[in-house]
Amino acid sequence: MAFLQILCHETLALFLSRDWLRWTSGRGEMRVQVQDDAEALLHGELYSIRCPNTVDVIVNSRRIMSLDVNQEGFAPFGPIRLNLCQGENAIEVISHNPRPPHQQIIDHWQWR
Repeated sequence: MAFLQILCHETLALFLSRDWLRWTSGRGEMRVQVQDDAEALLHGELYSIRCPNTVDVIVNSRRIMSLDVNQEGFAPFGPIRLNLCQGENAIEVISHNPRPPHQQIIDHWQWR
């Protein structure tokens, strides 16, 4: 689950993705377009099958922050302040841990 708030000229646009999960093979990406340069806040929750883990937050090919995920289950993060440029912006989250084998993923969720 992630929330992105874009702050610009005293207005606030809030993008919510409640109850929506996006599983990745270790690298996830969002594309965000803004009309003018803008400041944004990113916050949400991360879940890593393999813990501990470190996840990098990258904006437009620049690492903004590394987040430590040291617990099983969903771990909250943020808010992280992002500077977005006019036009399209790439926001990536990249796991340091390799993707577990497919069977380990199935086994992980069978008991839940």
